[in-house]
Amino acid sequence: MKSLKLLFKFNLLAICFVVICLCGCSKEDKYKDLSAKEIYDRGTESARKKNYSQAVKDFDALEARYPYGEYTDRGQLALMAAYINDDNNSAAIATADRFIRMHPRYKHLDYVYYTKGVANFNDNFTAAFRVLPLGRYKRDPTFAQQGFDDFKTLLEKYPDSQYAPDARKRMIFMREQLANHELDIAKYYEAQGADLAAANRAGYIVNNFPRTTAAPKALLIMYKAYNKMSMKQEANEAMWMLEQNFPDYHKTN
Repeated sequence: MKSLKLLFKFNLLAICFVVICLCGCSKEDKYKDLSAKEIYDRGTESARKKNYSQAVKDFDALEARYPYGEYTDRGQLALMAAYINDDNNSAAIATADRFIRMHPRYKHLDYVYYTKGVANFNDNFTAAFRVLPLGRYKRDPTFAQQGFDDFKTLLEKYPDSQYAPDARKRMIFMREQLANHELDIAKYYEAQGADLAAANRAGYIVNNFPRTTAAPKALLIMYKAYNKMSMKQEANEAMWMLEQNFPDYHKTN
């Protein structure tokens, strides 16, 4: 009886092993006789049909079977876009970083920096966060800062890139967000009566984000904080900067 049970278990394991092997073979056979171009075309067609998860599989298979070559490089660029469209921004960023390391002089590297910036830009707004009744500046600014840096690198290295205009627009948006994040912290210190901390944080905004909507608000915080600390000269300087650079704001506030 025991021998029959052992035989049954052995046969069951053998069947499972065969099934797994067959499944593995069927997946391999999908690309077995395809050239690099054919796999690339398959991936681009999947992406065209908005089947991005399948496009990711196709471009992954392209790199696995043909590690080097024109279509492999193009496939990696397309893979980044497929990841973004499939809401897998972290994978797009990782792919972009790896591509930059392996191809530091690639002719379309501006696209890679741009794509990485877009992925970080997208990660800055999670699906859950979009429905929350909070200002976007109140979230962790890590992705906004990284995306800003990616676009900045793009503009420094490739100022005439076709992606430069959109990168500039996104940078303006993220600069406002980063400035408002700092302003929220300055307001918190102000509310807590930490006048020196509030003034310092507001000063950081004035120095690093001078052309944002947060700048005049930061100068006003500095003026009030310095007055409370009896630092008249610093308070007067803050008010002078506010009046010179944002006269309309001073009149209405």
